[in-house]
Amino acid sequence: MIKFYMNKEKGFIEPQLFNETADNLARAIAEEGQVEKTVRNKDGSTEKKIEQKKNKRTQIRKFYDEVLMINSRANSKINPEQPEIFKPYINMIIAKAAYAQGRDFITQKFTDFLKDSIKQIDTSNDLKVFTNLFEAFMGFYRLHAKD
Repeated sequence: MIKFYMNKEKGFIEPQLFNETADNLARAIAEEGQVEKTVRNKDGSTEKKIEQKKNKRTQIRKFYDEVLMINSRANSKINPEQPEIFKPYINMIIAKAAYAQGRDFITQKFTDFLKDSIKQIDTSNDLKVFTNLFEAFMGFYRLHAKD
């Protein structure tokens, strides 16, 4: 399970959250969605290729974009939303992930990442940390995904 803070009361974020944790998570989620395929070349030879069957970047990006939108509303300098207002929408992302997983678009690990992270969100600051983690994850995911 991902842990956002080393000391939540003081607001100390886990030092490796946006680096090592995000990288390991991106690698594991990318690999879980990959399949090995044998492809026949024009010359009759065959080779194995890795293909991203689930957890495609476009699918993952939809979730990221929604988190960004909710975070921007919750942390707006002009009219910030209170947790009572944004929490139902951030929690709805779990239901959307379950739906996408049921349609075989995403894997259990990605759903678990969202669930584990969203359970830790109590304030707009927590949402900001999650958004930053997701941003770091997306950067590493680009490196590890095969699509």
